[in-house]
Amino acid sequence: MAERVEIAIVGGGPAGATLAILLARSGHDVVVLERAVVPRWRACGVFSPTALPLLGGLGILAPEPALAARSGPEPALVRRLPGLRLEVPDAPPLDLFGHAAPAGFARPAFDAALLAAASHAGARVEAGVEVAAMSAPTGGHSRLDVRGPDGHRRIVEADLVVGADGIRSVVARAAGVVVRPRLAGRVALTFHVAEPASGDPRFGSPIRPARMIVFDGGYCGLAPVPGGRLNAGIVLHGRPWLDALHREGAAAVAQRVLASIPPGPGDGTSIRMPSGPTDATGGGVAPGRGDAFPSGAATGARVLDAVAGAFPLSHAVRRAAGSHWLLVGDAAGFLDPFTGDGLDRALVSAALAADAIAGHQRGRRDAFASYADAIHERFEPRDRLSLLLQAFVARPSVLAYALRRVARREALRRTIDLVLADRLPASRALDPRFLAAVLAP
Repeated sequence: MAERVEIAIVGGGPAGATLAILLARSGHDVVVLERAVVPRWRACGVFSPTALPLLGGLGILAPEPALAARSGPEPALVRRLPGLRLEVPDAPPLDLFGHAAPAGFARPAFDAALLAAASHAGARVEAGVEVAAMSAPTGGHSRLDVRGPDGHRRIVEADLVVGADGIRSVVARAAGVVVRPRLAGRVALTFHVAEPASGDPRFGSPIRPARMIVFDGGYCGLAPVPGGRLNAGIVLHGRPWLDALHREGAAAVAQRVLASIPPGPGDGTSIRMPSGPTDATGGGVAPGRGDAFPSGAATGARVLDAVAGAFPLSHAVRRAAGSHWLLVGDAAGFLDPFTGDGLDRALVSAALAADAIAGHQRGRRDAFASYADAIHERFEPRDRLSLLLQAFVARPSVLAYALRRVARREALRRTIDLVLADRLPASRALDPRFLAAVLAP
């Protein structure tokens, strides 16, 4: 006999867990179906310029017991940062987000805390279960084929199914809305290294800004996170880098990239990968040879976990809602967020979905269609801006030229800063007059 629930959320990442918190607080019968037994390290976003204010606005950073700051000089889940520094060869660095509230998140600890907060709010969280398939609704209920950790299968019937299951969303595929994304062929490599002892003296050691370093064929982000660690996120594109990944393996390529990164302010040495064993895992990156770090590799910061891979770095859907389903977070669309939009989108889409579900409960027949429209209107301009930024990143010499001009014009720098921090609409940076001011000789 099938199990009946009001709302089934497939996926317990930040979008799914946040939505579960909001719905459970409103008295909904919610079950979260999360594949991982416990949140584990994987390639995912850890830096956000605006997630802290969003969490505070949603009321889920505090006073939820599971998200309260731990004892000690630094919260165990979140590390506040003074900003992000964009670095491109032959251009002055561009400091961003100093006016905002940027932060580095300790994931998967943060994900686990959100799930605990969802459970505390009254949602039922099932870990270690996989949704193998979703069938079209019959009699007003969608049917989920759920496989437990012991292999036992059962059917869960839900009035509403929410896909919070990422770029390979089972819900999106079952709804038939997945389309070809606009960016393809990019690979991400992510891991943590021990943080150098010194910091940026402008902010007081050991506080340092995040860094985004652009190079030919990719970029590398270094985001300080709790626990004296730097999250290293490398995005590569182009045939030479992809061939190197298959030929040498993820770890060797990551070592080569990090060995070329110059020191940051206050750092005495470059962040480098040491010799020692590790694994390359997941995400469609063919490990190939060289997955252990080569003997004799440059010494420096200690690698703290395996290199996690993600491919592809984009996902697109025709619409984010139907009559009996919604998509939130990456499942509703994902586009290589160069400046850290992933966590923000998870939280914003969860809040919009909670409002839509409340409207539907009040009898608004167009509530879910309006949600799909709101998702499109909210994120499509940001996606177009991201595509423009990626076009610049793919041509570092052009990006360097633009940054040299921006460095001489404070009004341009401030507009870029406010747009990327979501304090001005993306249309401001897409305006032909603004682009002409940035690029015209």
